[in-house]
Amino acid sequence: MFTESIHDLLREARVQEVWATRLTLGLVKSKLDEHGLLRSTELREADPEGEPVQLGPFTAEFIRVAHSIPDAVAIVLDTPGGRILHTVVPATRRMSATDARQVATNVRQR
Repeated sequence: MFTESIHDLLREARVQEVWATRLTLGLVKSKLDEHGLLRSTELREADPEGEPVQLGPFTAEFIRVAHSIPDAVAIVLDTPGGRILHTVVPATRRMSATDARQVATNVRQR
């Protein structure tokens, strides 16, 4: 999610927790404070070196990827119906071969 629009999401939907890396949390906190929404949700730090996070029936794992955006991660979401991989690569850009290999290796090791 782009940090520029998080305040719009929080005004429209009830969001209990926002998970992000340390750098992104800093940007999110600033944006939410600017719009008077800093206390509207719990902000949680995603640790790519840490254990997967249990979120209800889902397990989320944050995996570091090489990207022009600092502190970028891909997210592996294990669901009862299967595994979902969300990358930081927008639909308008293709994932590099290096990123694809790195994410695939990390997912296989889980």
